[in-house]
Amino acid sequence: MQQEDLEEKLRLQEAEYKVPTHWQLGRADDLRYRRLSQLLARKMTKILRDAGSGKVRVIDVGCGDGAGTYQLWESLRAAGFDTIVDGHDYSERAIAWSREKTAPLADETLRFTVGPAEDTSYDPEDGRTVIVLLREVIEHLTEEQIDAAFGVLREHFANPYLLLTTPTVNSPVEPKHLRHYTADTVRDTLERNSFTVIEVNGFGFRPKSLFKPLVWLKTKLNRRKLLWRLTAPLWRAYPVSLSMTVYGIGRASR
Repeated sequence: MQQEDLEEKLRLQEAEYKVPTHWQLGRADDLRYRRLSQLLARKMTKILRDAGSGKVRVIDVGCGDGAGTYQLWESLRAAGFDTIVDGHDYSERAIAWSREKTAPLADETLRFTVGPAEDTSYDPEDGRTVIVLLREVIEHLTEEQIDAAFGVLREHFANPYLLLTTPTVNSPVEPKHLRHYTADTVRDTLERNSFTVIEVNGFGFRPKSLFKPLVWLKTKLNRRKLLWRLTAPLWRAYPVSLSMTVYGIGRASR
């Protein structure tokens, strides 16, 4: 891909942060976004309980405006874990929104830093279980950038867990995404970067053949009083072949 094409996709992504997009979603989109946050919190909770760990440090790479980061921080604390969450994003504007929107809500255990995924310096380990999150990030990166980002994580942390989510081929956003994923390509991304695959599954019902009708329906219902609840059954786990999002969980292997 030409450099000018990459720069245009970054420009489109940056334009979203003229406002704190994920803090002011329509009701249907907000429900979807929060349900995915809840799913990620449940997966992290299982990791921690299986590991017998009560202390966690989450590295949210590509945190955007911090809405999902805050939701995850809040859920893990409510579950009783001693939690620190560090949000990182390449966009200074996004990090400014993250800090502004969470300032009245959070404390020093929720922190935000500017830094690209493939070139960020992380604080050293402090005995906590480390879980790295890449939520809707890898579709914005070239394979070289993904490999570099995963390499940085392996350098900084001994055996971190990693959770990623990304749009499937059923739910393409061509103008700003470089690639859309299947279960197999997510597995390959984890394995080629020395992460042992724990789970790959789907979220959100969106068969490719129904993509346009579903988008039309969501648009119509998104902010309509009460009608937006009709979309609620869509936002749960499905096989990847039927889903709008694929999530993968792995752990770095040495």
